[in-house]
Amino acid sequence: MSKSNLGTQRAEEKSSRAPQHPPWYLEPFEGESISHYFGRFRRQEMVNISAPGSLGKKAGIGMALSRWEKFRWNPRPTYNELEAMGKLIGIEVSKLEALCPPEGVAMVHRSTRLCGACYREAPYHRLHWQFQSTSGCEKHRRRLIWRNIHF
Repeated sequence: MSKSNLGTQRAEEKSSRAPQHPPWYLEPFEGESISHYFGRFRRQEMVNISAPGSLGKKAGIGMALSRWEKFRWNPRPTYNELEAMGKLIGIEVSKLEALCPPEGVAMVHRSTRLCGACYREAPYHRLHWQFQSTSGCEKHRRRLIWRNIHF
């Protein structure tokens, strides 16, 4: 087999193993919060679903997504809930799990917190900003900005 045929064969094998994503697939950013991710997902032109409850109902998980978007983790998402949501929007469960806080980490849920400098560099909400243990940005050496949310 020639080198060009071998290269073509390897490319075809690699593409056949790559996950096939639907046209509305949205890749999460590194460290992104589940709240920000699903807000971005719902605002896509081809999706255009304004309420988290609507998306949760379509996945068969009821209002769980609304709770997650408010950083309320009691109870934590189950594997089955994440799997149902993943099937609906075409994303792997492991990527959804990465949007959730680690087990046992206390979260701030009455306000959204962020580092203005980080957000200016890359405008998405980082999950670790919501950890109760996070009071400032280690990269920029600044306190986090708090925005109160009225639920």
